[in-house]
Amino acid sequence: MPQALPLTTKIGQDYKRETSFNDISIQFGNGVVQSGRLGTITSLDTYTVSWTVQGSTDRDTIQTALKAVGGWDYLTWTPPDQSTSKKFRLPNGYQIKNPSGTLWVIEATLKEIP
Repeated sequence: MPQALPLTTKIGQDYKRETSFNDISIQFGNGVVQSGRLGTITSLDTYTVSWTVQGSTDRDTIQTALKAVGGWDYLTWTPPDQSTSKKFRLPNGYQIKNPSGTLWVIEATLKEIP
């Protein structure tokens, strides 16, 4: 079941965005290459984001949402540099770090889907 990305106000401003183009190329026997768009959506974004949270309550909220979606369902989120909500999958799961005491850092790569 799709969910909204949790605790978006705790996502760090040091996120990373990569854009990939949805295209196709065909090389013919004589060395000629023809390229073009594949479908109506010409580019998709991938974001690497991290939450820095204090305490287990926020950590558990984020983990529960990410585990519920897994790699098969999607999250909805409006990235800081966008004006509309988009759908994202978690192709590589997520990572969690405990740098000290009750401080938690959770990192995830969100891949936009059409």
